[in-house]
Amino acid sequence: MEMEVVMNKAKEIVSEYPVVVFSKTYCGYCQRVKQVLTQLGATFKVLELDEMGDGGEIQSALSEWTGQSTVPNVFIKGKHIGGCDRVVESNKQGKLVPLLTEAERMSKEEKEKAMNKAKEIVTSYPVVVFSKTYCGYCQKVKRLLTQLGADFEVLELDEMRDGGEIQSALSKWTGQSTVPSVFIKGKHMGGCDSVMESNRKGKLVPLLIEADALEQGCRSDVEDG
Repeated sequence: MEMEVVMNKAKEIVSEYPVVVFSKTYCGYCQRVKQVLTQLGATFKVLELDEMGDGGEIQSALSEWTGQSTVPNVFIKGKHIGGCDRVVESNKQGKLVPLLTEAERMSKEEKEKAMNKAKEIVTSYPVVVFSKTYCGYCQKVKRLLTQLGADFEVLELDEMRDGGEIQSALSKWTGQSTVPSVFIKGKHMGGCDSVMESNRKGKLVPLLIEADALEQGCRSDVEDG
């Protein structure tokens, strides 16, 4: 897997959760950090790199990004905190709890904003594709819609500052955590497989025509007014 893809994945994970711990199941230092965070009542995302197919690549990407090659590798609100010693020392100095509290508060506010933004986008355009520039499935859906002559709005989440929050909001809203995530006339259509299957069954084009007719009707109403 290319380093750029893995780096993007690591950065997306870090931006998506208020607290992230890149860990390994057998690492005593990782266990200690997770115990500290649990005792403080923190909500945190754990990535056990030794259980992930691309765990080695992610660790290499983290090393290039942060300069730290070991685990645990801890981030709070997108900021690199460091390993076990730094987390434990920060806790001893009374600095860790305020960081965790602020991260949780900001996370709630950002999630609410992201949900409102996602719903506003979906209701503003007849066809919306939440995508990522490097995602092959996203490319496939965008090519199909283009070939069908559809007019659609694309949101490339990996190029948006709040892309991680928006993807989390979409996951909570629709139950789909992956991209592409497609909406037609405000209705969630699903991902690549769902869109392709809808097209094979001859259901996609009528939906697109109806969505385009609705948009034209809205424009006519505005012009008449």
